Formats: sequence, C-alpha cells, structure tokens
Amino acid sequence: MRELEEETGWTVDRVLGLRRVVDWESRDSDGKVVLKREFVVAVTVSGPWEEPRLEESKVSEARWFSLDNVEMLNENRPGTDTYVYDLVLEELHRP
Repeated sequence: MRELEEETGWTVDRVLGLRRVVDWESRDSDGKVVLKREFVVAVTVSGPWEEPRLEESKVSEARWFSLDNVEMLNENRPGTDTYVYDLVLEELHRP
C-alpha cells in the first residue's frame, strides 16, 4: 500500500484479494541467478485519477483499459507473453 501511494499518489480503499503468486528468475549485476516471488493483489483505490504521480524513470507510458481496448496490452509483446493482458482481462471479467 505504501509503494502504491508513493508511486501514484493513490491510496488503497479496499483489498479485493490475492490473484496470483508467481515465482520467476532474474540476474543480478554479477550475472548470478536470483529467485523472486511476485504477489498480484487486486485493490480499489482513490486519488488523483487524471494526474497520477508516476516515476518517470520507471514508466514509459500510462493508459486506462476497458474490455473495449484491452487488446492493446498485447502490442509489441514477444511470442506468447500475455501475462499482463491475461491478468487485466481476468479482472475485467470478474463480477
């Protein structure tokens, strides 16, 4: 919650639930494999919707998505890399 507020200016109103736990690997600056675990949590938020406080060094673009334009998340994605698209589509179909 702290990180969300720092990076966007938004505050968490409600935690909707844990959606996924993903284990993955990356490499550190020495080339050593580092195991990582990511928790995907759905929340509702409030804050400055039209002007979120984004860290320019970490964000290349920001967009809002709906069922009408969610396919844009697959633009410029290599092969079968649909991870973010799948997460967003799943959440948009949730009652």
